[in-house]
Order: sequence, then C-alpha cells, then structure tokens
Amino acid sequence: MPVLIHLGFGARGDFHAMASRYPKLPIVSAHAGFPFFGDLWKRRRDCPNLFVDLSSPYVDEALVRDAVKAMGPERCLYGTDAPYGFPDAAHTYDYGEIRGWVERLPVDAQAKDGIFGGRFLELLDARRAA
Repeated sequence: MPVLIHLGFGARGDFHAMASRYPKLPIVSAHAGFPFFGDLWKRRRDCPNLFVDLSSPYVDEALVRDAVKAMGPERCLYGTDAPYGFPDAAHTYDYGEIRGWVERLPVDAQAKDGIFGGRFLELLDARRAA
C-alpha cells in the first residue's frame, strides 16, 4: 500500500534512504514535499517510488505548478488536507481552492485525471498485482 509521509519541520528522517531501501513501496510526501520540496524534487530520478500530494495551505498555486513541472504529473496526486486549510463562508472546508489549482495546470486532461485519482488507483492496482 502507498505510504503518506510528512516531512515536517526541523530535524527529519531520511526519505531518500527509505525510498531507496524499499523501491517497490510508493511513498507520497504530503504538501508537495513541504518544507523540503527542493530536496525531494531533486531525488525524483533516483527514486521512482517518490510521489507528492498537492494539498495544504502550506503551498500555493505557483508551488503546485512548480511541483508538477519538477516531478511530472505522473508523480503528483490531488489531496485536500481536510479539515485544515481553506474555510468557506459557512466555516466548513472549501475543497475548491486546491482543486482549482489542479484544474488550471498547464497539462492535458489525461494528466489532470491522473492527478485527481487515476494515479492513486494505479498505485493500488500495482500493489494488488504484486
């Protein structure tokens, strides 16, 4: 099964060592790899099992575009980070903010479908087949 990791702040574990040691384990870093996204994005070629989700008020639309450009849309997953983030007028969670970031990405419809759920289903199917 895919694993979601949060890189957090300050001292952190070594995601690269984990990805290298378990190359068949899909590892999804929350919030596009925030706050260490630059380091994670550079490891893309070394670790084909690294993915990012595109959620959170820690990122913005420009950073989401940068993440998709760096990782490729095939390594990005839509996420909400609910119940945190963007409240709407009724003070409930607004899923539209992050969804809009993905909808406006300069990638084709097939890539967007992958980000919005197709990629995650592929990861689950790959695990069932293994």
